[in-house]
Amino acid sequence: MHVEPRLTRSEEYDSKEFHEMVIAEANQKMKELELAAGTRAQVVIRGGIVPYAVAKAVKDLKIDLLVIGRRSDPASEGLGLNTYGIIRESPCPVVSV
Repeated sequence: MHVEPRLTRSEEYDSKEFHEMVIAEANQKMKELELAAGTRAQVVIRGGIVPYAVAKAVKDLKIDLLVIGRRSDPASEGLGLNTYGIIRESPCPVVSV
């Protein structure tokens, strides 16, 4: 899943064309990442505030376990805001790796 914060509701970015462009860019980037990693998976792209968009997708897709990645920066300690928010808002168990 990829949450695109640029699709958070605002007058500045509220056009259908903008939403379609952002979704197309995200889909292209996800395809490139899948190709580079040699994987294939269902990709869900949502817009909005990350923790809330993830929680809504979990409910909509009836997911019973959520596995998320987090920052790979060894200098950062603890959970980032999005990771913490996803864990806090998720209606199902979350594994953070």
